Amino acid sequence: ELDDGGILGLIAKQVKQRHDSAEEFRRGTRQDLVDKEESEAVILQAYLPPAMSREDVEAAARKVIAEVGAQGPRDMGKVMGPLTAQLRGRADGAEISAVVRELLAQMS
Repeated sequence: ELDDGGILGLIAKQVKQRHDSAEEFRRGTRQDLVDKEESEAVILQAYLPPAMSREDVEAAARKVIAEVGAQGPRDMGKVMGPLTAQLRGRADGAEISAVVRELLAQMS
């Protein structure tokens, strides 16, 4: 069984998959399939909470960095695990990673 975070993560994964598929279909000039994938993504997104702003992601990242005692880029793994679990379904993994990488780079 999935908890709420797991369900949000699953829905977020499906939304990302629809966007990726739409992009591939766009390259293949298959507008009919682009439209289908994008409309499915919109329906799925209705079940997700609003996406977090970059500032909110940064604030959460700073908190986790302090909690785990990260001191630089080598500690990225220590930060990403708990932060990704905390923000699952509310922020894109690539954005979380970029924010953490940026914050840890500033520390070194």
